[in-house]
Amino acid sequence: ANSGLAVTYPQKITAFQPKELLNLAEKYLSPNRYAATVLIPS
Repeated sequence: ANSGLAVTYPQKITAFQPKELLNLAEKYLSPNRYAATVLIPS
């Protein structure tokens, strides 16, 4: 892990254009392949 990524991550994400994000989502996200995490307080 790179601690500098925490500082630059927001700029990297906002640098994408909406069409680029749509293309990435269509390529990598699928309703047939996902994981759900449920956190239950103890």
